[in-house]
Amino acid sequence: MQTQRAEYALVPHQAHPPLGVSAVLARVLGVEGPWLQLRWRIEGAGRLVVPRFAGRGRADGLWRTTCFELFLRPEGAAAYAEYNLSPSERWAAYDFDAPRQAMRNRPVLRDCACTLRRGGSVAIFDAAIPLAALPVTRCAMALTAVIEEAAGEGEGEGEAGQPARGAPTTGAGERHRPGASQRVDTSLEDDVGAALRPLGNDGSADGHEATNEHRRGSSAARADDASGAKPGEGPATRKSYWALAHPPGAPDFHDPSCFTATLAPPGAS
Repeated sequence: MQTQRAEYALVPHQAHPPLGVSAVLARVLGVEGPWLQLRWRIEGAGRLVVPRFAGRGRADGLWRTTCFELFLRPEGAAAYAEYNLSPSERWAAYDFDAPRQAMRNRPVLRDCACTLRRGGSVAIFDAAIPLAALPVTRCAMALTAVIEEAAGEGEGEGEAGQPARGAPTTGAGERHRPGASQRVDTSLEDDVGAALRPLGNDGSADGHEATNEHRRGSSAARADDASGAKPGEGPATRKSYWALAHPPGAPDFHDPSCFTATLAPPGAS
């Protein structure tokens, strides 16, 4: 694996605090073959809402429930790329000419790989993005997360569990995004290749059993609960919006102030 490791503590938007989540850490793990590997660690994840398993494939609107995101803007440019990565195994990629301008699908020839694992109060989300889908130059980088949690009485976001219209504006078409660490089990961190395990270097299945917890069943709250409700329907939930930094006002992951990190060109050591 080529080393490009870096870890970042994301912060929640102060107007949208989490319920139980105490920290979200994002890592660039590095390059493995033709893939960029990323990891998000969620501490205090007992109420985490996990979207229904859907299998690999492109899909819009992933940010409406728990979702992890990468934004890359080549240095000196106004245009940037956005990647949405879901525990459902669905993904999306978009290009913009400037913040929220001229949105369109970004060409990605291989599916991204996504894997969610849980241990105690910790959840680990691993993702792998094909290098061919990334900008080829040094980029300003934003790492973000939308975290949806199951809410108790009086803890939700109002009708249908949704924030007030015009509040957060996070992913494609809308964009969204906490702190103190607790003592946690670190064993989940050992497997740095979890997202890649089901893939060969050509992106095809290599015969290993997929590890996504949806296939095994999970103690996590599900976005498709026993009543068959989908995210935003049924039991109340609350979303918190995490980023490296936030602009004034409502959460907005597309704002230039969120791009506080740097990603070296693919292949750089």
